[in-house]
Amino acid sequence: MLAPAVHAADRVGFQSQDDGTLQIKVGDRVFAVLNSADQWAKPFLYPMYSPEGKNILRPIIPTAADQGSSKDGTDHFHHKGVWIAVDSVNDEKLNFWHEKDRIDNQSVSCETAENGTGIITLENNWMEGDAVLLKEKTVVTIHPTGLTTWQIQLQAVEKDVTFHDTKEGFFAVRVAHSMREMNGGRIEN
Repeated sequence: MLAPAVHAADRVGFQSQDDGTLQIKVGDRVFAVLNSADQWAKPFLYPMYSPEGKNILRPIIPTAADQGSSKDGTDHFHHKGVWIAVDSVNDEKLNFWHEKDRIDNQSVSCETAENGTGIITLENNWMEGDAVLLKEKTVVTIHPTGLTTWQIQLQAVEKDVTFHDTKEGFFAVRVAHSMREMNGGRIEN
């Protein structure tokens, strides 16, 4: 079995930034940035870098007003890096995917394990107006190799919650245009 070379110094670490973001580092290089401030309708990772320092995610568009066309890649303002959301909740009344409803971050904690793995725990509230519909606990584990795993737990607060059959959700990654099949990109197992 072959694996990327990992140096003893390549531990995952974290650095809070003045703009409210959290830099995730592998060794001395930035691997990804967690955006969870109130200005966003949901928490997300963006950018995320390859070992060569290239952003592997498509640029984000801050708001619907900034949205352009699919031809220039500035469509889908609600597609932000790596995120969790769904569009058809409770008889299609709630839509977290298109940011009509919010997923508010409550807390972020991070630690580095002895083996160099970084662990981020996010606690988020899926909101129905001013009321909490769901409580989310997500644990993101980042290994020094860049392997990233997500464990997501959702708990209904006051009433039953139904996610309807939809193509708009649940865990999403908006890859860079260069990684799309039509542009020569390949994803291999």
